Amino acid sequence: MLAVTPWRGVFVTLALVGARLAVGLARGVPESLPAGRRITGGADGAMRATANPPAQPRVLVPVLTIGCRGPAVFAFVAGATFVLHDLLQLSPTMTASSTA
Repeated sequence: MLAVTPWRGVFVTLALVGARLAVGLARGVPESLPAGRRITGGADGAMRATANPPAQPRVLVPVLTIGCRGPAVFAFVAGATFVLHDLLQLSPTMTASSTA
């Protein structure tokens, strides 16, 4: 994509694709939750329903999984230099070619 447009064009294209997907979802995907089980009260009702995740065990496991994934990635990035350079004795040139 960078061969035909400057770097800003990538972001414009991503914004256009995202807008197209949002419009397509709004028009083409019906609500799957029955009307009796939907949360009422707008944004306030949604915030009250999600205020206490431990009260909803089906939500707790995915929330904890997603919450632990970010720190794990940062720990990997922070420790990669130490492992590659100090423990494995790789030169900076080897490190750049082995991680790319």
